Amino acid sequence: MLYDHPLIVKEPEYLAAAGVLDRCELIGGNFLQSVPKGADAYIMKRILMDWDDEDCVKMLRLCRDAMTEHGRVLTVNVVLPPANHPHPGKIIDIFLMIQLKGRERTADEFRDLYKRAGLKLTRIVHNPSMLSIVEGERD
Repeated sequence: MLYDHPLIVKEPEYLAAAGVLDRCELIGGNFLQSVPKGADAYIMKRILMDWDDEDCVKMLRLCRDAMTEHGRVLTVNVVLPPANHPHPGKIIDIFLMIQLKGRERTADEFRDLYKRAGLKLTRIVHNPSMLSIVEGERD
C-alpha cells in the first residue's frame, strides 16, 4: 500500500517503470489528518524532518492508532549525534530550520516524539548512509 498526496498517487509512472505497480494499492490522502487502518508497519522516509514536534507527534499517533496490535512504525531519518560531534546532517538541520518548520533530531529527541505519540522507541538501525531506521511499537 502506498499512501501519499493525491497528486503523487494519481500519476504512478515511477511504480510502473519499476515493475511493481500491479503489486501496489494506491491511496491518496493527508498524513496529518489520517492514515489507512490495519497495517503491520507504517514506513515514513524523510518525512519527520520537515515538520515541527507537534505535527510529528500527530503523524506518529495517527500511525499508532491505525496499526495492528503488534504493528510497528518505522521512520527513516538522519539521527544526529548528541552535542557538538560533527555530522553532515547538521548542515541539513540548519537548512530545515531556516526554510521549513522542521529539523533533524537526536536519538533522545526521537525517543521523546515517539513517547508523546504513545509509542516506545525499540531500536535505531544505523546504516552506511546518513539515514537510520527508527523503529517504534505501542507503549
